[in-house]
Amino acid sequence: MYEYQTVSIAVGAFNGKLEKNYSDVIHEYAEKGWKLHSVFSVPSRAGGQVSSIELIFEKPKS
Repeated sequence: MYEYQTVSIAVGAFNGKLEKNYSDVIHEYAEKGWKLHSVFSVPSRAGGQVSSIELIFEKPKS
C-alpha cells in the first residue's frame, strides 16, 4: 500500500515562470522518503496556457 502527496507549483500568468524550482521540490521530498510518481501540467481557461505544474509523490505506508 502506498500514500501519495501532491504539490502544485504555479506558473506566472505574465512571465510564464514557475514560482518554485521544481528540482528543489523533488529533492526536498526525496530527502523525506518520497519518490516522484508523476508530473502533469494544468491548463488555464485562456488559450490553453499552463497555470500550474502538479508533482505527485509516493511512498510506502508505514
